[in-house]
Amino acid sequence: MHHVSMKFIILIVPPLILLVCPSQSHAYPSTNAEFAKLPKYCSARFKRPGSNPEYWKSKLGRKNWVQIHHYCNALNDINIAFASMDPNKRKKSLTVAIRSIKDVLNKTEPTFILRPELYLKMGESYSQLQHYSEAIMAYKSALKIKSNYSSAYASMSDTYLKMGKRDRAVETLNIGLKYKPNSKRLIRRLERLNK
Repeated sequence: MHHVSMKFIILIVPPLILLVCPSQSHAYPSTNAEFAKLPKYCSARFKRPGSNPEYWKSKLGRKNWVQIHHYCNALNDINIAFASMDPNKRKKSLTVAIRSIKDVLNKTEPTFILRPELYLKMGESYSQLQHYSEAIMAYKSALKIKSNYSSAYASMSDTYLKMGKRDRAVETLNIGLKYKPNSKRLIRRLERLNK
C-alpha cells in the first residue's frame, strides 16, 4: 500500500506543481544587466540592494504591488524574445509574456496606473507573433483608459501597416495627434507615410 501511494505522489505531484506554479517557464530577471533593462520598481519588487520597496508599494498600490513581479517577469521575457535569433524561443517568450500580462490585468485594480502600459506591451507582443487582431484590441484597451497615450497610437499604426492597412495607420496617427499634437513619434511616423 505504501508503494502505491509513492507512485501516486510521483505521478500526480509534478503536474499539480505546474498547475499551481504556471510561471515556471518564465525567465526570471536575476542579473544586473537584466534589471538594468527593467523599470526601477522591478528591482524593488525583487528586493535588490539599493531599491526602495516601500516607496513603490505605496506608489503602485498594495494589491497591485503583490502582482507586479509577474509584469517584471513578462518584461524580461519580452527583452529575451527581442534579443533572441531563435524564432521558437522568441515565440515561447512572447507567449509566456502575454499570459503573464493577462494574469496581472485580471488580478490588479481597474485603476492601476500601469494598466495602459500592460495593454500596450501585450499588444506589441501579439503584433510580434503576427496576431494582429489581438494586438489592435489590446491597443484599443490601452486607449480607452488613456486616450492621449502616444505609444499606443504609434504601435497600433505600426500594426496596421503590417496588416497592409496604410489608410488605417494614417487615421490612427491623426487621431493620436489630436490628443497629443507635439508627439514626435507620431509626427515622424506620419511624415514617413505621407512621403
